[in-house]
Amino acid sequence: MVFLVLDVARIITNIGWASLIVLLFFIGYRLLLRRMKASQANPDDFIRLHPLEIIPAKGQIQFYFTLGTEKDVKLLIYSQSGDFNEVVVEKSFPKGSHLVPFDTTKVNDGIYYYELKSSNQKISRVMEIKNLS
Repeated sequence: MVFLVLDVARIITNIGWASLIVLLFFIGYRLLLRRMKASQANPDDFIRLHPLEIIPAKGQIQFYFTLGTEKDVKLLIYSQSGDFNEVVVEKSFPKGSHLVPFDTTKVNDGIYYYELKSSNQKISRVMEIKNLS
């Protein structure tokens, strides 16, 4: 005959330690979630650059972007090889939506990148210019 000997004090101690570990893990997880939520990026700090409406671009086009706060912004044009072509605009814009005109006849037909820069962000997009059809 085999007798099962239970050490009740040891079982209670093990359950207590397991409960403490689970509780500490849960508290740590909640603190981590709270910290991550507090450090989320504020969308008003960033620029939103919208795609061009005319594809391929030809003639007079408009670059459209929105700002959540006033920012100093620079809009640049680069060729496909990465060579700098032109500064379209470099100034401070107030909060809101903005249209910046650009005459594509100033550059040769081809693939170009337009880049919008601010103090905390840089956005690049591709455009094809076809003035001669």
